[in-house]
Amino acid sequence: MERRPIGTSRLSLVPSAIEHARSLWEAVEVSLPELTPWMPWASDDSYEHNRDFLKMCQEAWQRSEAWTFTIMFEGRAAGTVGLSGLQPLIASAELGYWLRTDLAGRGLMTEAAAAVVAFGFGEAGLHRIELHAGVANTGSIRVAEKVGFKRMGMLRDASCGKAGWYDCHVFDLLESDERPSRTVTVAE
Repeated sequence: MERRPIGTSRLSLVPSAIEHARSLWEAVEVSLPELTPWMPWASDDSYEHNRDFLKMCQEAWQRSEAWTFTIMFEGRAAGTVGLSGLQPLIASAELGYWLRTDLAGRGLMTEAAAAVVAFGFGEAGLHRIELHAGVANTGSIRVAEKVGFKRMGMLRDASCGKAGWYDCHVFDLLESDERPSRTVTVAE
């Protein structure tokens, strides 16, 4: 599948690549206090780890196993959003995301997630997208619900952050489910 950006009314979602390493690391660095409770990778993150992650993202895209986008807002990297954990036999993947802390609360992640969901059901040909959110991660839960995901249940000790294991709500969205309309255009 061709690596091309997705444009929304305020964002450019660019397929993640090694050249985003410095800008993305800056976004991670200023957001670590908010990321470490929820993201297993955040406790041990470094610029080098970030660069290696971006290299893996490029390779996974080339193999059509995962699609990770760097969220660009006002000319700088603001976070990532993507589909991973592809299960090709059942056309299913998992949506994951994080956003730079000082940009939270503006609807940017809802906009980015909706665009990647449209990409998943369109270009990636998925039938189902799953999402896990910590039961106390109200921001992530709010994004899931605004994009149209349905809460399906809870997984005990499904992820871990700096403070240890935590339970996650499981959300899913089917290609046929009704979703709130969002303006999404594919950049040329």
